[in-house]
Amino acid sequence: MRSQHDYARAFRARLTQDDVRGAVDFVGYTRDVAPHLAASGFVLSTSRRESFGLGLVEAAASGVVPVVRNWPIYAPLEAARTLFPGSWVVDTVEEAVERIRSTASSEEDWVRASREARDVVAERFSSGDAREAFRRLVLGEV
Repeated sequence: MRSQHDYARAFRARLTQDDVRGAVDFVGYTRDVAPHLAASGFVLSTSRRESFGLGLVEAAASGVVPVVRNWPIYAPLEAARTLFPGSWVVDTVEEAVERIRSTASSEEDWVRASREARDVVAERFSSGDAREAFRRLVLGEV
């Protein structure tokens, strides 16, 4: 519990620094997350605890360009690159900065990366017609 309070305090302090102040928008409760995600441009997946990255995938489905941290403790497993395209995954903060800067350098580059993100989500994570597949499975029509 104390570590959570310390983290929250450090986070709030960071938000007041000149290079960050005004760059973070807080959105209250909403049922329609997609417009907020799509307005973001980039999404960072930096958690060592989040197992799948649902927020990352939702953001990518909205066309936000993903940047996924390949934590050194998990890097030998190549889990991030197994689940997501290698172009999304970075091994260092410097690589994350480079991915963002190079993609944001032209609208054409960002649009291409955004389209790729949506396509990857549609291909890898879309359930398709789950109801029909389930019906065939239950009725033995597989």
